[in-house]
Amino acid sequence: GMAVGWRGNEIWFCEPYRPHAWPASYVLTTEYPIVGLGVTGYSVVAATSGAPYVATGTAPGTMSAVKVQHSEPCNARGSILGNNDGVYYTSPNGLILVTQYGSVSNTSELWITREKWRNLAPQKNIRAVFLVSSYFALGTVRDDNSVAQQGFTIELNANDAQSFTIW
Repeated sequence: GMAVGWRGNEIWFCEPYRPHAWPASYVLTTEYPIVGLGVTGYSVVAATSGAPYVATGTAPGTMSAVKVQHSEPCNARGSILGNNDGVYYTSPNGLILVTQYGSVSNTSELWITREKWRNLAPQKNIRAVFLVSSYFALGTVRDDNSVAQQGFTIELNANDAQSFTIW
């Protein structure tokens, strides 16, 4: 019955079942500006311009946030997607997964180096969706703000961990 939002470097929680009430006593702050939020299990992952934060709890008054020690900045709000595995988002270093327990992994590093990722994978205006068991993203690489020019697909199913495509 609660909703979550952000402003600057603050994570805001509403009063349960009262989406019009956002008490300041429920606010959690982060060290870096928040790019976007993703939800997994009983946790909210704040993808920031620095290290991600994981806020956990069952009620707004009991939520607590922990800064993840592995610094992976988020570069696109449209790339943030949450599911049962955790929250996925794109970073200048690859596709990042943050679990509800605070572990961080770069899911694309098995297939592509960070340098090639920055040159080949979209870095701006990214929009992502889950398509069956794949993370599917479109965006731009160049500095122009035109329509999506490139994309990539990563198979998230561990049984088919061979599928990675940049197009």
